[in-house]
Amino acid sequence: MSVRRFALWSTAVVTACVAAAGVVSSLPASAASTTQDVFARSWGTTELSPYAGIYVGVATASITGGTGNWVVQATATVVNWGPSDYYRCRLSDADGVILNVASALVGNSTTPGNAGDGALVVPITVAATVNSTDNGNWVALLCGHEGGNRPSRVDPGATVWAHRSPELELQ
Repeated sequence: MSVRRFALWSTAVVTACVAAAGVVSSLPASAASTTQDVFARSWGTTELSPYAGIYVGVATASITGGTGNWVVQATATVVNWGPSDYYRCRLSDADGVILNVASALVGNSTTPGNAGDGALVVPITVAATVNSTDNGNWVALLCGHEGGNRPSRVDPGATVWAHRSPELELQ
């Protein structure tokens, strides 16, 4: 890229940023007052079920305080010293609707009965959107695995973060 093109490009980028800042700062006061953040974390170790397909609650965020669209992100660090297995963490709402799922292969790949090459400790992050239509909704992070008898856990510090925004458009 020539110096001239870079100068034009960087001027366009700065102009776009300034314009965007102007748009953000001109939001109505009512829009700014309806944003909300909720953060929840686990303080202790969560033992997962040794049985396949059983999901255990790890952390829950209560998204009370009004209706609106929320972006939710959750992270759990899964630990499995036994044979590797597929682990899934999902976000579910108060009605039991599964909002989204993320998975990883966790465990020892050299142990008999393993499901393939996995790491012993793996962070799993899952994100979703949800529309809260009342003042009593919540979103829970649940984790489980697919294989047989696997003693495993989620380390302390699993998180669920929810952000409500009047400008969020669910697609």
